[in-house]
Amino acid sequence: MLVFLLLCFLLLSGCSTPTNQEVSQDRVPAARIVLTGGTLIDGTGRGPIENVTVVISGDRIEEVLTGDTRSYESEPNTQVIEVDGKFLLPGFIDGHVHYLGWAAPLYLTHGITSVLDLGNWTPWILAQRFAVANDLVPGPRIFTSAGQIDSPPGTFPHSINASTEEEAREIVREHVQRGVDYIKAYTMIRPELLKAIIEEARAADLVVRGHITVSAREAALFGIASLEHMSGIAIATIDDPETLQEVEDRRTEPEYVMATVRELAPLMNPELFDDLIEVMVKQGTALSPTLVSWWMGVHPHTQEYEEQDRSFLQDPRLSFIPEVSRQSIVGRYARSIRDRSDPKFQLGYAKSQKFIRAFLEAGGTVIASSDTTLGAMPGMDLHRELELLVDSGLSPLQALQAATRNPAQLIGQGHDLGTIESGKLADLIVIGGDPLQDIRNTQKIEMVIKGGKVLEVGYDSPFLDMIPRPLTADYLSRFSVDD
Repeated sequence: MLVFLLLCFLLLSGCSTPTNQEVSQDRVPAARIVLTGGTLIDGTGRGPIENVTVVISGDRIEEVLTGDTRSYESEPNTQVIEVDGKFLLPGFIDGHVHYLGWAAPLYLTHGITSVLDLGNWTPWILAQRFAVANDLVPGPRIFTSAGQIDSPPGTFPHSINASTEEEAREIVREHVQRGVDYIKAYTMIRPELLKAIIEEARAADLVVRGHITVSAREAALFGIASLEHMSGIAIATIDDPETLQEVEDRRTEPEYVMATVRELAPLMNPELFDDLIEVMVKQGTALSPTLVSWWMGVHPHTQEYEEQDRSFLQDPRLSFIPEVSRQSIVGRYARSIRDRSDPKFQLGYAKSQKFIRAFLEAGGTVIASSDTTLGAMPGMDLHRELELLVDSGLSPLQALQAATRNPAQLIGQGHDLGTIESGKLADLIVIGGDPLQDIRNTQKIEMVIKGGKVLEVGYDSPFLDMIPRPLTADYLSRFSVDD
């Protein structure tokens, strides 16, 4: 099946209309690119550095120089780009997506040069990753867990289900053979299976990320790398035994386990936060809040984001966005407001923000993630997540690290990605405003460089999603969309 998909990519890539990104790459013949005069926010945690020169050779950063007065214009095969008054940042990494092929231009245009996919149809996402890596189609770098590991009956149709510890270990081994970048454990997994998954992944030098209904304390002690959507936090900080027993009793109900993140958050006891946080920080367990998706309808920017999306979808250059996705993107606002109008969710959101602040103050690692899938806005939602993280207590500098250095280090890619330093892959963005003064300035993308190639910012209406992601009736029903 995977071979068939790759052949389709090869055939279609020869006859499709090139995208803006492909055309722009052909327009940059220089083997060397020099960016001069900008202010650098390099992702390492250091403050801004003014008047920086970044020299890119091939797909790598050759040098980062401060106050460089050297003239590069006369050097052969070199393109000099003046970025005076602009800000240079590492390309953004969206720490949690469910990739869709049509979303590629939206990610790139919004400065997202890498995405971490956490749950997809295995042959399809591996084909997409191959196609992007080999320049057959445009798109951000794709890192993936492939199919998430769940237990019967499975929460989503692309889950791969295990009933026993040995079955869970075997699924991990199969994923390793297929070349996944990390493992994802899902909602119905019991503690003993989660432990087995983490042990097996560690043997292959892979981390495990989890959207779980297991206590965050237990998962952290097992060695889980990140808690998606803050799952497991409420279970570890609720002191009502009847509620905890209900979680265990209803573990095999898809609708119930998916709702536990929000439904249980109001019941958290803040007095139990510090002890849990101490364990998580000691174990190196990161937090991926995904506030923009899981708390839509509760956070105060919901109406503003809805107006932006409705206007955005009217752009004729975005005609490539499928109708089913348009329906779901617009529909998420009505669904979220209807489902989350109960005041208890305001309490749950406030407690979640309190936990994030305390976690950060204790030295915890936060990952900026949008959880974009069928019913979300790829690209823009990561910028919104940055805003919500700042609202929750992160400084703008910390929020930027959450979308650059932190996700790269989480999956073992810190040697290549996440910061602007000599020797790393040349994934950079240039923005037209200071994000440390206003985090919304990250949206002012003026240039995107991926792998040393300057991409044209914008959209291309003829963009072709050559192999659409499989969408089953069951999957569509989760987003209130008819097939």
